[in-house]
Amino acid sequence: MTEDDWRWHIYDTVKCSDWLGDQDAIHYICREAPSTVIELEHFGVPFSRTKEGKIYQRALGGQFLQYDKGQSLLHDTQFFIEYFAFDLLMENDECVGVIALNMEDSTLHGFRAHKTVLATGGYGRAYFSCTSLHTCSEDGNAMVARAGLPLQDLEFVQLHPTGIYGSGLSRRRRNPPQLPRRTLHGALRADRQRSVGGIPTKYTGQVLTLSASGTDTVISGLYAAGEAACVSVHGANRLGANSLLDIVVFSRACAHHIKETLTPGRPHKAISEETGMESVEFMDMIRWCCADKHVGNRTDRAMIRLEAQKAMQADAAVFRRLKLRAIYKRSDDIGIKDRSMKNP
Repeated sequence: MTEDDWRWHIYDTVKCSDWLGDQDAIHYICREAPSTVIELEHFGVPFSRTKEGKIYQRALGGQFLQYDKGQSLLHDTQFFIEYFAFDLLMENDECVGVIALNMEDSTLHGFRAHKTVLATGGYGRAYFSCTSLHTCSEDGNAMVARAGLPLQDLEFVQLHPTGIYGSGLSRRRRNPPQLPRRTLHGALRADRQRSVGGIPTKYTGQVLTLSASGTDTVISGLYAAGEAACVSVHGANRLGANSLLDIVVFSRACAHHIKETLTPGRPHKAISEETGMESVEFMDMIRWCCADKHVGNRTDRAMIRLEAQKAMQADAAVFRRLKLRAIYKRSDDIGIKDRSMKNP
């Protein structure tokens, strides 16, 4: 291991972002990185160790020296396994919880919350070819969009340097001179590695929207962290070492802000009986869509998703817009084979 300094980390992150990262947020994530890792170590996270027992560290892509020269969690937490949150509960421009589907018995549940934190991962699977998990299906971003809130920098998607679709590492090794001449063509067909855009937030994790006057406004009760969020640390490109830091530093920032602003035991506000009903009605609309049509006249939902992924993969934004609108229009005839809502 070599000498390191969190201020060098700031420089590396700003440079790697192509100078487009929010430098206040970058300052925060780099300054808080050492204490965050130490806190994880105190929690019992089993980091790799050196022979001396210190946490093992190594340089990742884009890092420079001197400015370019096991325990379980300690708290009693209840996990709702196999519950799929599909919409935010919004009341008077404030997030008051989520509505979720229990995939075990198909029951719907409303979760009231003073503070809701979205850590749903990125939107890599919006593309046909990517290295993201299949669970990176942009559902958290979609929840925010359906609530009428903005998303930020969605075209900033990091490409895997060895993941040219259909060729991969083998082509790089056999015939590297071909790649520079086909940079744009290759980039449009490369594996997507990581979403850089997402839900706009402050460095405290609070979700932002734009007011009528065009200024940033905090959405009360709603936070986002990790690949789902866009704090604008990464600008147009993420520094390799900042991927894990993104989630641990800014999720910790969410926790700190919630601790500072939440009064334990405070009762929930009364909300309208209609809150969340639009989500239920939309789900029912999809559930019963084309029920009177012959199976052969219905549109397969998986085929719509595949066509949309291929359109995202093939074209840049300005060229794929009309194609995606036409694909989305076909969802009016979507066909669901199993419409049952099984009882517990």
